[in-house]
This record gives sequence, structure tokens and C-alpha cells, in this order.
Amino acid sequence: MPKINSVTIEPGCIACHTCEGVCSQIFKVDGQSTVISDDFVDHADKIREAAKRCPVQVIAVKEDGAEATPRTHDLEGTLISTKKLAHDVFAFYVRVDHIDYKPGQFIAFQMSDAAGAFVRCYSIAGYEKGVLEFCIKLVPDGRGARWWRAQTADAKLAMMPPTGHLILRDTAQPKLLVATGTGLAPMLAMLTALAKDKSKTKRTMLMGVRSESEVFYENRLHAYPDTKVIYTLSRPSKAWQGNTGRVTDYLEQSLTPDTEVYICGNPAMVQSVVDQLKKIGHPSELVCAEEFSSPPDTAAAPKTKDSSAGWLGKLALPRPVVSAINYLFMIAGATVPFLWYYTDLDWTLWDVSWYAVFALMALRPLGDIFPQLPFLRQLLPVRQGLGVLSASVIATNAGFNYIPNLAGFAELYFNLDYWRFADRSFFAHASELAGIILLATSNRFSQRTLGAWWKRIQRLSYLYFYGAGIYLIHIGKEQALYAMLFVAMLQATAFFHKRNLLAPAAAGAAGLIVLGFWIQPFAHNKINEQAASERQIAAPAAISAADTTPPTIEFLWPTDGAVVNQAAVDVQLTLSDDSGNAWAKLQVLDAAGNARAEYNANAAGIVAGVQLEPGLNTLLVIANDNAKNIATKFIFVTR
Repeated sequence: MPKINSVTIEPGCIACHTCEGVCSQIFKVDGQSTVISDDFVDHADKIREAAKRCPVQVIAVKEDGAEATPRTHDLEGTLISTKKLAHDVFAFYVRVDHIDYKPGQFIAFQMSDAAGAFVRCYSIAGYEKGVLEFCIKLVPDGRGARWWRAQTADAKLAMMPPTGHLILRDTAQPKLLVATGTGLAPMLAMLTALAKDKSKTKRTMLMGVRSESEVFYENRLHAYPDTKVIYTLSRPSKAWQGNTGRVTDYLEQSLTPDTEVYICGNPAMVQSVVDQLKKIGHPSELVCAEEFSSPPDTAAAPKTKDSSAGWLGKLALPRPVVSAINYLFMIAGATVPFLWYYTDLDWTLWDVSWYAVFALMALRPLGDIFPQLPFLRQLLPVRQGLGVLSASVIATNAGFNYIPNLAGFAELYFNLDYWRFADRSFFAHASELAGIILLATSNRFSQRTLGAWWKRIQRLSYLYFYGAGIYLIHIGKEQALYAMLFVAMLQATAFFHKRNLLAPAAAGAAGLIVLGFWIQPFAHNKINEQAASERQIAAPAAISAADTTPPTIEFLWPTDGAVVNQAAVDVQLTLSDDSGNAWAKLQVLDAAGNARAEYNANAAGIVAGVQLEPGLNTLLVIANDNAKNIATKFIFVTR
């Protein structure tokens, strides 16, 4: 073998301790790697191995006057897909033919750009059926981030074998895993290994991030068996209902004298945890830490046309402002019962409820689609207030309708006819039930008590929104159709955008827009047909309507309803059957079918001064022939 003449460390060391782990007689890592001995002869093989395994290739070994041939890579992977996990955190899935690794290790990727070759290291988050999973934060304008964004599906990636000293030990001792940010990746690999081995080892996952927008893999963590998960935020919004503070605040409560502690994250956090463990006297041999950081980018970003979002991209909402908006919506929700009972604003409140849940459903996909607009992500906590406001209307209506007659409520609610599909009652009542459940669980106590189930319950918001929309379309609210299509378009676009599948995202959005224009006339006709069919229930042979002054209402039986442009109208109708018998009584019903007002016809069958409100108005006409007990409904839509 050639003689090693010199060993030097070039700029770019990331202090990963790999070289020290291979050959501690030559290398020492303290902030960065240094060569501490010139005894190259006795340790030549280990020096060559350390240089080979260095993830950033900064160990220069010269043998017999010539520099050693630089190593390229030992592994080749194929990028399969990506998935957006948080604001700037993505999961990358890479297929490899074969790999041997220990949970906790990382892999170095060899990259190149216009400025030359460079290396970035990423911990393995999982390995299943030949596919590696990486959890990577794409720092804005970061050199590695630019490289990742340029990769497309089926791209070939040059990698080095797994390395690193943060390795899960095969012991029965309790495990405490401490991570911040993407330092969670090696912990996921460890928890997966423990779950596969069906280990009964007590383990605790202590995860810290700054704000709600950085929370990811929460459901996955809670799904691991026999694992206590502590998620804590250091800079939460006031709407956050979980733990707050830094990971060090929850360290001691998770420790026993024999607990193995694994730490991965930014250098400041790692050092802080290590220092605290020393301070409380936890055995150092039970502590295994690895900090991650990237070397500074010496290569300037390629100059491109400015594609920023202009002033909108710079718009940031202070947390107090977001919290104030959220609380205003919640306060508005608390006033709903009083407005419902003491005013005639119930139809306005129904509209407020619908538009609030529409905004709630649109906010998250908008934030995912436009990450360059930070204020959209900052507004996410406001969804709690919007949900409370919207569901308060639903719960108030249910309360006033059902509470006065609780005995009848049980009989009604569990009657199959109440949940019939024919007039979309199923969707209305399912949406109502979902809204009440969501309102009841919109508090910190429910979140802490239900744990992972709380997040699952929040998915009822889809049933709440789409169920209500289907029923609103059925009763003539065409705007609900456009709102549902818009939200569906956003959700589909965000789904593909999070996976960097921009072409399907654009195609899906365009497809939903075309679909909306295509079905709009059909939906409009079906709405009118459905309203007409409801008016024909037990209808007499003839109905006549007198003109009103003002305004004039055109009422064509049985193919159309009364449509007016005024906010509210007085209706004067002449009601009689085909035999000329006067109909005696007319009731104005609310959305739940309860009589809001009742009018008696005079001897000539004229009902005057009927007050209608904006939106849907149902008129129930009751015949004076009690033997026949004839009744029919008229649907009036005022615009």
C-alpha cells in the first residue's frame, strides 16, 4: 500500500464525528474535525476508511506525493415521490436496490450545481421494501434546497452508505428520544424498529418546534405502540392548546436513572439538553447526541427573475393580531343564541354560518398552494374561531328546536324517516350532528383528553361542510355549489402541490373549473325541479294568486316559485281549491319545519300581509276541509 504522507481537513466539516468514530487516534472533533497525530503508518487503513466515509468529503489524504482519488459514491437511488409535511418540510422517498443501516444513521447525498459539487447529509426516517424515507427542511435559498427542488420523479441520486453514531441500542432500558425540527427523522426510524420488534421497552418521544405551522408527523407519532408523545411549541399562537415551552422544560419528568437518551436537532438544542443532563447527574454513557447543521453556502444562488409575491409575500400578521381575530370570531359565536332569540336575524345567521365554514375549509389548502404568502399560514389558528362561529348557529338552532321537547327529540332523531335521502335530510342532519360534535370538542380539555383521536374528530369538518352544501343546493342556494367546487379545487390542487406534482395540480384545478361550468345549468334546473316537486305534495287541482302592490309577485303553479328582488315582501294570496272552497290557514315555516308565523284567510280565501324574509321561505297551506286534511307546501325564494 502507498505510504500516507499527509492528512488535512478542508473547509466544510459538519462535525458529524464519523472520522473520530472510525479512527480516534488521528481525528478529534470539537466544533470541527482536526488531525491530532501524524502517526499515519500504524493507522493507514483506518485513515483511508475515515476519508471514504466522510459524508462531506473534506478529509484530504495524500499518498506518496499524490492526492488520493476522490470517492464518488457507493449507492445510487431513484427519487420516487415527495410529500409536503409542513410549511417548508418535505418527505422524500428514494428507492435503492439494497442497503444495510442501523436506526438513527444518516446518508450523505452527493450534489452539484453551477458552482460545483457539494454534499448534504440527511437522517433516514424509514426504510420499507427497498424505499428510503427522508425528512428534509428546504431552507429558502439554501443550496441543498435548490438542488432538491430541481429533482423530478425518477431522478438518479448519488449517495454514500449510511453512517453516524446516533444508533439505537438493543437493550431493555427505557428510551427518551429528544428532537427538534427534522431531527425527528432518526427518531422515527428508532420507534419503527422498536415497534417491529414488539419491544415492551418504555419509550418517550419529546418533540419541539416553534409554531403550529412546523408540526408534522403528529398522527404517526401517536400511532406508535407503548410510546408517550410530548409535543411542545416554543412560540405558539394563543389558539394553541397543547404543551408550550422548550424540550428542556419536559426533560426531567421523562427520566429514570437508567433511561437511554437520544438527542437530535439544532446544535443549540442538543447542547442545552446535554448540559441539563450533566447538571442533574444523568450518566453520560446513557446519552447519545447528534446535532445537524449544513456548512455555509459558499456558492451564490443562481440569478433568476424575481418570482416573489411582491408586497403580499412580505405581509406578516403579528400573533396578537391573529389571536384577536380568532377571539372576535369566538365571541361572535357566543352571541349567536342571544341574536337568535331576541332578533329576527336567523336567516342572516345561517348565511354567516355557511360563509364561516367556507373560509375555514379554504384557508389550509390556500396556505399549502401559496407558501410564498406567509400570512395565509399565520391565519390558520383563526380556523378555530371560524369553526366556533359557524357551529354555534347549528347548535343554537338545534337547541331551540329540540330542548323544549326532549322526549319527542329522541323519538324523532332515531326515526329512519328523519334521515331519509329523498329530500337530502340525511345530509342536513349529518352536517348538523358533525357541527355539534366539532363545537363540543373545540377546547383544550378535549384536545388533551382525546389525544390522537382529537385530530381525527376534526376531519368531521369535511362532513360538516359538504353535507351542508348538498342540502343548501337542494333548497335553492346555488352559491353553495360554487363554494363546494372552489374548496374541492383548492384541496385537489394542494394535494398534488404538496407532492410536487404541479402538472396534475394544474390539471385538477382546471378540470374542476370546467366541471363547475358544465354542471351549473344542470344543477340550476334540478334545483327548480326539486322545488316544484315539493310544491306538488297533495296539491289541489288549481291554485290562484292575486297580484300584490307593491311588489308584484308572479306565481306560476306548479313549475315555478315566487321570486322577488326586495329584501322582504308582504304577500297577498287568494287561496282556493278547484271547487272554489276557500283555504283557511297559511303557516310560514323555518328551516327545521317549525311554524314561525300563522295567517288565517278571510271568507273570500284571501291571506294578506304575509311577511317573507331573504332566502328560503316555506309556506304551508292548510285546507279548511278537515275531512280531507289537504296540505301543500310552497317554496318561496326571495333574492
